[in-house]
Amino acid sequence: MCIRDSLPVAMRMNYWLHLFTGTTWQEFQAAGGRVTGFREHNWKRASGIRPGDIFLCYLVGVKRWVGLLEVTGNRYRDDSPVWGEEVFPVRFPVQPLVILPAEHGIPMSDFRGKLTFYTSDGSTSKWSGWVRSSPTKYSQVDGDTIAEAIRLAEKNPVTRPVDPRQLTRSSNL
Repeated sequence: MCIRDSLPVAMRMNYWLHLFTGTTWQEFQAAGGRVTGFREHNWKRASGIRPGDIFLCYLVGVKRWVGLLEVTGNRYRDDSPVWGEEVFPVRFPVQPLVILPAEHGIPMSDFRGKLTFYTSDGSTSKWSGWVRSSPTKYSQVDGDTIAEAIRLAEKNPVTRPVDPRQLTRSSNL
């Protein structure tokens, strides 16, 4: 049993999808990796995110899981520059728990049959909706599965080539 399972429900953290492009992932890290953000239209959706929650970081285009960020404070608005292509003004202070380069990220295909939304017979059309918009709250079981795999990838990295064109994909696609 996980320690989290023995905590009262009010004290359990939640997992949230956080989408990055290769460029925004690099910009986040270059800015110090302590603040992350979402588009303005996500202000209300982000209201459920609390300190202690975990962002599961996914690289679009590359289709890999690359990080875990612990939320350390409440949401706020800020227009100061962090990312080149967009402002992402709905901000959260975070503590990076795991930061992987794209080459060490875990391909989504590795989760076939291991997630509630990606069954063993699942095609891209069945799971892709779950990695299309962030922040999106994930179930405890899916979050635990992804987070554990990211932690293992940090301890035992596997290098997989990445198409450079996928890393430069625009966040506006």
